[in-house]
Amino acid sequence: MEASDPVMLFTGIRVAQEELGNRVDRRGLSSTPEEPVVIDLQRFAASLKTAWQAGETRPTHRRPYRRTKPYPKRPSMFEPHEAQIKAWLEAEPAIPAATVLQRLMDADPSRFRTRSLRMVQRVVKAWRADVMGRIILDGDWIKRMPTCPSAAGAEIVHSIATPGNILR
Repeated sequence: MEASDPVMLFTGIRVAQEELGNRVDRRGLSSTPEEPVVIDLQRFAASLKTAWQAGETRPTHRRPYRRTKPYPKRPSMFEPHEAQIKAWLEAEPAIPAATVLQRLMDADPSRFRTRSLRMVQRVVKAWRADVMGRIILDGDWIKRMPTCPSAAGAEIVHSIATPGNILR
């Protein structure tokens, strides 16, 4: 019986293909032929003057929708504590974000959890980037270098404090 199953399957496929072929051959025989559409060339030529204003009608050539309005900014959970965080970071610039989070959890345990560490890391990183940008853009940071360094490495520090890259 297993040998006849594929034979029956192929026979069914052949019958279906033959029926489909017969349907395709008969298509269009029973319907009446359509009359060709007459195009008024003068009206068509006159419409070409303004047809370019409508643009491309096919949807494949349309620009994709892009939102131009900015998304509304959600309030940050750090806004009430922003001044305190900045004070901690200014007092101790090298303080890790985990310590800042621990202090925030001590101050407001209902709002801050240990899963907020990544957000605190972003806040600390943004503050440090802002401070470094102000230091670099200030331009006075070279002049504020110590002028009388220790004996070890005096040439290197002196070359940094003076413009140019030639050791003196």
